Amino acid sequence: MRAAIALVVIAACGRSSAAPPSPVVVNGGAPVSPLPALPPTETPAEAMGTLAADALGSARTGDLGALAGVMLQHASVTGRLDDYVEADRATARWIAIAPKSADAHLARAKVLGTLHRFADARRELARARALGANESTIALREIDLDQATGDLDRAIAGRALAWQQGPNLVSATMYALALAERGDDREALALMPRGLATWRDPSAIPFAWFLFQWARLAEERDDRVLARALYAEALRRVPRYGEAARHLAALDVTSGDDARAKQRLDALDAIDPHPETTAMRAEIALRTGDPRGPALRDAARAGWERYLAAYPDAFSDHAARFYLGVGGDPRRALALAETNVRNRHTAEAIALAIEAALAADRTDRACELAAELAALGPAPERHRFTAWKAFGRCGRISDADRLGRELGL
Repeated sequence: MRAAIALVVIAACGRSSAAPPSPVVVNGGAPVSPLPALPPTETPAEAMGTLAADALGSARTGDLGALAGVMLQHASVTGRLDDYVEADRATARWIAIAPKSADAHLARAKVLGTLHRFADARRELARARALGANESTIALREIDLDQATGDLDRAIAGRALAWQQGPNLVSATMYALALAERGDDREALALMPRGLATWRDPSAIPFAWFLFQWARLAEERDDRVLARALYAEALRRVPRYGEAARHLAALDVTSGDDARAKQRLDALDAIDPHPETTAMRAEIALRTGDPRGPALRDAARAGWERYLAAYPDAFSDHAARFYLGVGGDPRRALALAETNVRNRHTAEAIALAIEAALAADRTDRACELAAELAALGPAPERHRFTAWKAFGRCGRISDADRLGRELGL
């Protein structure tokens, strides 16, 4: 544990607090921000310093619940495997020490849900309920699990009620994400400014998370200008926010700016090494003839296998995308994607498995999965497009035509 905490503290001190300027677009020569007015938050140094102090404090006092929470929040910023491991261990120890503590079982459920051990998380919630845990807290955790495992009707109903009863930045965002999973991206985007209007907190990390989710919704609507601005603003608030940096780098690549993407990814990997960052670096290197490409690909592969060895449920989808892309092993991608589908029967999981099946020349399986996706009901257009491709490949022309009409192809 001490080594993990030390890494958090060292890392908190290892990055300059200087932040890049807010993004702008040029309109007739005048700089115009695509963003609404945003509230100030603490500096990056203050945000990461607070995490480090909280980690040290909880470790010294033996507050295992607080320690798990800090480690999960640090992991949400950097993606470090050791943080997930430490949160897992902390809640397991707490249960061992206090098996009759409802709070311990609630904390354990949160960690297990984060690690995609959904059935285990539900069992912990049942134990917490039996021990008298707060019912509204349990209900929110159950909604999280419903959404993660594909029960969108229950999730959307729960998210709508949570937003109605407690309108805030988190309830708006979670409701918006649930709507987007059903394909209601326009309605989802409209919720984000309403959530923003409720924000009264100086904390940078949750606000950066909100900006990142807003950016994802904008990207879903193909509004790349807004998405880029929001990702950049999230990164300005928390410069070590790995997911925001990687999404920005992906937009750089899409716009043809490999050099800028490479610079961004190299800097991120130097501070917070992560297999997804390394894989993106490998893809650019291999495409541009950089001789380091094979070594970077091998490093990314080793990284994903380390994550999979620790938590296969949590990282099977991420690793599948690696093997489907620069990892160059579609059969391995399909095996991992199938594991993910068994664990979470969502449109996104099924679409990933369809792509892997097509890449592995398993058109029969791709069509079976496409039928599963179609049976789910409304879903984002990009996932239905994946099903359309599968139906076309395996000769189910009537199904392909139906989806094509829905998609306006």
